[in-house]
Amino acid sequence: MPIKLSTLKASIVSCFGLILLSSIAIEAKAQQTQNLLVEYGVNSDNSELSREYQNFPPSNITNSVVSQSLRSSDELCLSYRNRPYVAGYTQGSFTRANASESLYLVHIGDSCGSRGIGTIRIMIARGNQVTAYGDVSGNYGIKTITDINNDGINEILLEASWLGQGYLSVWNRFLEIRPGGILTLAQFDTYSNNTGAITQTDTVTNIRYEVITEMVSKVYYELGSDNKLSGLRSDWMVRACSRGEMGTQSQCTALEPLFSYNIPLSGSNADFFSAYRPYFENWFHRTCHNTCKVFN
Repeated sequence: MPIKLSTLKASIVSCFGLILLSSIAIEAKAQQTQNLLVEYGVNSDNSELSREYQNFPPSNITNSVVSQSLRSSDELCLSYRNRPYVAGYTQGSFTRANASESLYLVHIGDSCGSRGIGTIRIMIARGNQVTAYGDVSGNYGIKTITDINNDGINEILLEASWLGQGYLSVWNRFLEIRPGGILTLAQFDTYSNNTGAITQTDTVTNIRYEVITEMVSKVYYELGSDNKLSGLRSDWMVRACSRGEMGTQSQCTALEPLFSYNIPLSGSNADFFSAYRPYFENWFHRTCHNTCKVFN
């Protein structure tokens, strides 16, 4: 039975419409996953807390909030160096939409060692009256605040880093304040280098090279149909630099894409190392086989 021309036209138009809608949906999905949460670039200065979050209110208000952060069970150090202090401060809406609130990141001062950080608490206050608080020990700085779903309530991105045996690692904790306390949305790594170590070993050839490696990342978020966080992804890039020349672009290789990592929500980031390591080792072998200086 022959097909009517009008029917054929209608089918073609319908098919084209479906393809167009599918393309739009795919493009919208791609755009949806490209919402940037945070970026760590080359030569990131992660040794100092952002000045943006150290403009504190008058001392009488700050001292009042600090005093409310202390508990009778806290065992404080007696030295001036380790007394309680505010390490970060910002304003926003943290417990309800469009509220006028302040966030204080308070170091309690209960770690008496030279490298210890001790207990750190987030305090949410209206004026000098604390309305919510929680323990965020291990995260000592405010990286940024945001409102990813535009609900009028700010999420908080904290930062921490560790330097050990010459390797610097930076990670973040993404959280929000709920009526029941702090809800950690995710924890993830964001930056690393081996500036203090200088050497890396090629696991394929077992040759040691004198080289600085630097890994940087961009973290993107995705919202679900309920306008809540449904996914986080970090895209990593890497480069190699000659000794002492990290700040000189001509002495570094170009940044190369390394790999993408789907960050677990509300869970551990423990599998990150095993996830990135094969990609890093493959890149390192390919790069340093031609360009890196052998360590003597």
